[in-house]
Amino acid sequence: MKPLLGLIAWFMVAGVPFAQTDAKRLLMDLRVVDEAGKPVANAEACLLRRESVGGWLLREPLTEPAWVRTDARGRACLYLSKRAAKLPEIQDGQKDSSVASVELLLSVPGFPPFRERIAGFKQGMSYVARLKRGRPFVIALRNRTGKPLPADLEIAVLAGDTVSNLFEFSEVDLPASEEWFPRLLTKRIHTQFGAQRLAPGRYRINVPASWSKPLLVVVHRPGFLRGFIARIAPEAIARGRAEVVLPKPSTVKAVVNLSRARLPQCPYKSFQVALTLMGDIGGREGRFGMTFFSKKLSPALTQFLVTLDDLPPGEFLLELAGVQANPIGSPMYQDRHALRLQSGSLHKVNLAYVPADLQQYQGELEVTLRITRADGSPAGGKPFTVKVYDKRHGHLKFAEGTLDSEGSVVLKGLREKMSYDVYVEDDQDRIGYLYLEPGEKTRVVDLRIPPRAGDSAPDVPLIDIETGKQIRLSDLRGKWVYIDFWATWCGPCRGAMEMLKREAPHAQQEYGDRVLLITLSIDDTASEARKYLQEEGLLGVCRHFWAGEGGWHSASASAFGILGIPASVLIDPEGKVAWRGDPREGLLQILHSRVPEPTR
Repeated sequence: MKPLLGLIAWFMVAGVPFAQTDAKRLLMDLRVVDEAGKPVANAEACLLRRESVGGWLLREPLTEPAWVRTDARGRACLYLSKRAAKLPEIQDGQKDSSVASVELLLSVPGFPPFRERIAGFKQGMSYVARLKRGRPFVIALRNRTGKPLPADLEIAVLAGDTVSNLFEFSEVDLPASEEWFPRLLTKRIHTQFGAQRLAPGRYRINVPASWSKPLLVVVHRPGFLRGFIARIAPEAIARGRAEVVLPKPSTVKAVVNLSRARLPQCPYKSFQVALTLMGDIGGREGRFGMTFFSKKLSPALTQFLVTLDDLPPGEFLLELAGVQANPIGSPMYQDRHALRLQSGSLHKVNLAYVPADLQQYQGELEVTLRITRADGSPAGGKPFTVKVYDKRHGHLKFAEGTLDSEGSVVLKGLREKMSYDVYVEDDQDRIGYLYLEPGEKTRVVDLRIPPRAGDSAPDVPLIDIETGKQIRLSDLRGKWVYIDFWATWCGPCRGAMEMLKREAPHAQQEYGDRVLLITLSIDDTASEARKYLQEEGLLGVCRHFWAGEGGWHSASASAFGILGIPASVLIDPEGKVAWRGDPREGLLQILHSRVPEPTR
């Protein structure tokens, strides 16, 4: 689903009342006051733990229930959740243990939202939050749904400058089993800006006096209108009032057929049907996914029917997924349907489990495959695997065997206009692919195994993005060199570059000049990369280079066998590859596990 913003919010925890309130589980004794020091009642409070995962900054509630209201004295006790109790920092709720990167969120009617990062957070600490009043802003709903407007309808008002706000304030159900792939059911979306209901369909919030960002208004009332998001522009906020039109809901009727899942060869132990909104609030973060409906199904179930008649207009993904008994590293079944819902529209969709059929990828063509090692010598005697991508079953094994002494193999039964991925030794590390054009009967294809751990790194040219001067990789020998391959058009690279920006100062402080961090852009021009680096504040974080003309086929990308980005390579002082993989593993983690301590 990338470059979709890979944030389907499985990191949020639903608020479930927790009966045990002993001192060991007390996270914070909170008091909320206004400018004059008077207590503020009815303030909703939540403690979040910040964590960087896969290049994204995620925030997870530490408290249970996730949100707690202050009493008439402005007091609230925030208690540790069962999930958070498993964190190493918490040590099973031991009193006074510290937790890094904790934020306190407050949503209070009559006040702007409150967010504060708490330095030196200690479990069981007392804390006073001081609120300042802002200027009022009125939101009126115009009901065009065709349904009566619920008198007690709540709205959520969020800062519209980042998608993460939408997920931070969402209350969700997590699957009962941790082995199940991440999915959620959104139960409630809390309001970041405390909303006061003035009358049915009319609300007032308070924004900071200098507020100039857009706002998101979210109406999430299953049965009435589910997950509707409207954007209020800064100009409307300056006027102090905005109207939001609620559209007529759309309907999706889905029929799931699992009759063929009963066959003995079906490898999937369970299935799940889910409907996900593919939203976009604008800005450079791109699209995001929020799952509104999710249901786990047994293969013993022949058919399942579901009707959702409260959906907003927009783009949705309806999918049936299957998971094997051992889901880690195993292919997942997916029957996906993209839907574009219009106001009041009806969509009928059939989903089904269809067994894999390799015959559809077989033909009468022949390819002689010749494979060499990174140093150019024949890869004789090495095991190989050829896979083909199936839109439902993922990568299926098409052929496997051992290369002859010359590193060659003759593959038969291939089809034209079909892509076949080639793996050598490691069936998770693709070295290249085969593709036969129409009219080709036979063909010879040469592929090279990219340099892996222990191989010498290729001496490729590097063009400095800031100066335009060219050096060679060998000029950097004597240091550990970390190379991050990226491009401005690569969505996942943005998260990886943000992680690099955050962790590079720590790495430089810890390793000094022993480790050199560089990025290597495969953009069409160096100017494109430089503009992005400047806009994102990445210039000066480390050295930045351009791979030269050709993009994927540039000398650097080709020599390192880069077939997908983001990708990283760590080279030791002797010029040998020490590691290659995904930079979203985390720069510091990569260095800590592979760069030895300096000898004293």
